[in-house]
Amino acid sequence: MLKSALVFRNAFKILKTKYLPYTKELQKVGGALDDEDWDKIASFLPFRQIFYDSTLSFFGSRYVTGNTFVEEIYDIGYRINRSIDDLNDGVKSMARQMKMKFDKY
Repeated sequence: MLKSALVFRNAFKILKTKYLPYTKELQKVGGALDDEDWDKIASFLPFRQIFYDSTLSFFGSRYVTGNTFVEEIYDIGYRINRSIDDLNDGVKSMARQMKMKFDKY
């Protein structure tokens, strides 16, 4: 859903400036997204994609083999480690917290 919304980023921006009922309605839940929010979404999507792909791999088949499982777990750990050096502070903070839990398990 975020990926689809990101495609219409400019449309949401125009809607925010041109259509007052849209802006008023979103004020009830914190307001419409600004450029900084859209940038956070864009930087978060690749990080989220690895978990989506892994979930499909784990549950998409009745016969998950050990080597596939290990590769997916390794890939998740690798992506978390790479995300710790991300420029976005939100992603960096989330990756640090996830690394602690990942290393624990």
